[in-house]
Amino acid sequence: MYGYGSSREVPITKRRRYRLDKQAETQRKHRSKLRTLCAPDREDFGRAALAYCLSLYDRNPDNECAASMHRGICGLLVVLGFDPGEVHRRYVAMSERASADVKKWQAKRKFELERMSHAANSGAALPPADNK
Repeated sequence: MYGYGSSREVPITKRRRYRLDKQAETQRKHRSKLRTLCAPDREDFGRAALAYCLSLYDRNPDNECAASMHRGICGLLVVLGFDPGEVHRRYVAMSERASADVKKWQAKRKFELERMSHAANSGAALPPADNK
């Protein structure tokens, strides 16, 4: 593009930098507000949905709802270019561990809530939380 090898080599304009910085600040505030309200974000909903689908499939793979979600999720991954055999193998393996994964997630969430509560009670500033 215009004699540059890649888009990373193109100098960023002040206007674009300002827009990116403003968007980053807006997102920071939004994530902070979600944490303050104890509101789930996209990742939380995604984890919950996946855990539910996998545990439903693990309990009864012949259940039409569980089988339909299995076909839909695996079908989408295959359309995206993943190997069909590997997709099915991973789905089954993940469904067998779904309960243990939810317990780990619950323990981590409990730790985060206690951490936030302690920081709020002590008036200390809370460092940014790690990714989930």
